[in-house]
Amino acid sequence: MEGLVRIALRTARQQAPQLIQAHDRPPVSRFSPKGLQEYVHQLRTRMTSAFHEMVHSQFPEHQIARDSTNLSKQSGYCWFIEPLCGEENFLRSMSDYCAVIGVFHNGVSQHIVIYHYLDDSEYYATKDEGAVVNKVRLRVSSASSLTRAVVAYAQQDTTSNSSNYQVKVDTLVRSLRRSGCVALDFARVAQGKLDACVSVGTNQIIPSAASLLVSEAGGFSRANLNDEISIAGNPQIFDGLKSKLID
Repeated sequence: MEGLVRIALRTARQQAPQLIQAHDRPPVSRFSPKGLQEYVHQLRTRMTSAFHEMVHSQFPEHQIARDSTNLSKQSGYCWFIEPLCGEENFLRSMSDYCAVIGVFHNGVSQHIVIYHYLDDSEYYATKDEGAVVNKVRLRVSSASSLTRAVVAYAQQDTTSNSSNYQVKVDTLVRSLRRSGCVALDFARVAQGKLDACVSVGTNQIIPSAASLLVSEAGGFSRANLNDEISIAGNPQIFDGLKSKLID
């Protein structure tokens, strides 16, 4: 395992206890709206500080992106860190929430780490070296027909075309799933549990980072920071979705 990936995973794992401790008592049911907002702010601040401290202490010459614009303009190594992807799931004690750590070099994804807090599952990939979960190689599914495909759909934010894309995808495939955690959707595509993932919205930074996991597992992806829609999947389903949604 790449040393950089090992350190990122270790830091993510250290955040798990405080999240798991809250899992059986849904925060959304314990706080007023204002209290919940403050709770999330403090939680994210603590977690983000831990990740930033790790980067600054281990890799002082590396940068940390504030947003996708900042990331695309950075030269050299730049980290993207999302400590709680699937925040709403966590607040409702649903299991799909994770950390996402992406490392880019001159705007190109080099490493991706996705740590599923509750399952203690470690997904990671390094460019041109394959994708792994818990030391087991990942491989995308072999589904070849859109009408038999199970596809995840993620709406990153509200856009004018979001509902149109969802309806269109739903008519093309066997089943459409919405987990509320786009990073784990991409991880499950790489794992072969889902055949593809479609992410719609103006904020494509997590799909852009997580797509490396799919491509290193033998799949294809179209996920760029400036796109409105990202698609990742096994080669056949990816081609089918791309031709219907983009081409």
